[in-house]
Amino acid sequence: MAKADLVKEVKSKLNLVELVSDNTHLSGNKNALKGLCPFHNEKTPSFVVYPDKQTWRCFGACSTGGDIFNFIMNSENINFPQALSIAANKVGLKLNYNNESKKGINSIVHANEIAASYFQSLMKTPNGLKARKYLEERGISEQIISRRGLGVNYDGMNTLVDHLKSKSVDSSSAIKSGLLVKWNNKIWKDAFINRITIEIRDENNKLVGFGGRALGQNQPKYINTRQTQLFNKSKILYGLNWAKDSIRESDSVIIVEGYFDVITAHENGFMNVVGCMGTAISDDHLKILNTLCSKIILSLDSDNAGKKATYNNLIKIIRNFEKPDLLHKKIFICDSDEEKDPDTMIRENPESWKSHINDTKPLISYLIENIDYSYNLSEETEKIEASQSIYPIINTIKNSHEQNEAFDHLARKLNITRDQLQLLPKPKKNKNQSKYIFTQSWQNNENKLDEALINFLITNQELIESAKTVLDPKYFSPLYQHIYEKIISDVPLDDILNNINNSSDEFTLELIKNIFHLPQPSSIHESKITIMNDYIRRIRERYLKERKIETEKIMKERIEEKDKHSVEEWDYIIEEAIKDNKEIKTLQESKK
Repeated sequence: MAKADLVKEVKSKLNLVELVSDNTHLSGNKNALKGLCPFHNEKTPSFVVYPDKQTWRCFGACSTGGDIFNFIMNSENINFPQALSIAANKVGLKLNYNNESKKGINSIVHANEIAASYFQSLMKTPNGLKARKYLEERGISEQIISRRGLGVNYDGMNTLVDHLKSKSVDSSSAIKSGLLVKWNNKIWKDAFINRITIEIRDENNKLVGFGGRALGQNQPKYINTRQTQLFNKSKILYGLNWAKDSIRESDSVIIVEGYFDVITAHENGFMNVVGCMGTAISDDHLKILNTLCSKIILSLDSDNAGKKATYNNLIKIIRNFEKPDLLHKKIFICDSDEEKDPDTMIRENPESWKSHINDTKPLISYLIENIDYSYNLSEETEKIEASQSIYPIINTIKNSHEQNEAFDHLARKLNITRDQLQLLPKPKKNKNQSKYIFTQSWQNNENKLDEALINFLITNQELIESAKTVLDPKYFSPLYQHIYEKIISDVPLDDILNNINNSSDEFTLELIKNIFHLPQPSSIHESKITIMNDYIRRIRERYLKERKIETEKIMKERIEEKDKHSVEEWDYIIEEAIKDNKEIKTLQESKK
């Protein structure tokens, strides 16, 4: 059976409602069934299954959806061929395609397992004493060595090459597994020599490769299996096979750098820790973790070089991530001055590590605060470059209050005012730049409302004075505040538009172009003042609802932290919340 036909038949035989019901209780009507999302912790159901279409969607933290196969892939954290295999088994169908590929993968795994047994057996011999002593100094006992799959390999008369031959492992599998490398004399030799070996397993516990830590002064200190059919550092997180269940339960994950950081964390009860194996965090890593939890904490190198590398890498990821706003909600960074690695911190004082991972900054705050690791802010040209690197990223924040706070934070970091920040040259749109950065911020509905009112006022200039008296610029999302401020200023509108057209501010030019292409609302049945007032009401209501959410969030955090703030501050917070609620109610009644 062709693969396409198999997919079609599996979908026709496997019922999504029954599949999902094994993971979460569903209730509702025949058109839509609702339940708690099986992929993240929640108290209010946000997971919906559509029986007729055989599709599902999480409207909560996951913000994703799909069909039967997507559900299995998310549930098991596996790829499509694996999901298809599971689905086919459930309906009693046998897979008969791609057998050669599967056989090749199995032979590589088999070679890796034989190598692992060989490395572990050497650890127990007299020749393994040096490795055992080194590990013991790092707090790793013989029991941990066995539990975490550590071994050793030495350069000697007997080699892994010989051992693989004795176990009838064919040379092709041995080479494809990355266990062997070709030396200058064109002879195949062991890839890991005079090194402690570390098993690397994928999330399903399949042995896909090895890490190697040098014994003595060998360089580089750490190496990995080269990229193979099974091993790709940018798509594998060390320790995910141990951490997966805990990540789901805690709804959070901590990413560290090294193998021993992960091992020590798990041996001391920090079970939701995984490692990026010394490489940069990739968008593939984040996509894997996105299906497992709603909070991703980075605890990477905290020296200056490490912070600079983390900063540049995060900027790169955000610019190319399909849903950058999701990253703002999910990623938090440990940003302490602690220069010890997690392994050392945990062994010396687990409580200090606990405090370290609880002291985090949201993604955008971290990026702004550490911008001077990549730019010299005392130089005017680098200050502009720093602004240009962050500005489009701030624009991907959908919540206008959070976006506004970020712009304020950036202005303070650059030691300029918000007005001066708006006047700095904006980044030019590069043809190779990710489309998400430059389009997302003005594609969401809240910004379309701002565009609509500005368009209406430009077309009906006689209403500008009326709008000026009832709508403060603060009610606009930050991206449009400065445009509205210009329109309600005393400068003639034609002069304002000419200045914008003649400037090099590509961001504002792009926004103005979008605004001018908007259709005008019909005013046959409604007066222009009625249309304007409706826009104003909706913009103010949006602003107040967002403020209400932020206020409730602050109050919840204060209560959870048992915050001892002054009675005056609590009174102010409550008073503001009451005022916002009253105004929202008034605005809602005015539209009836």
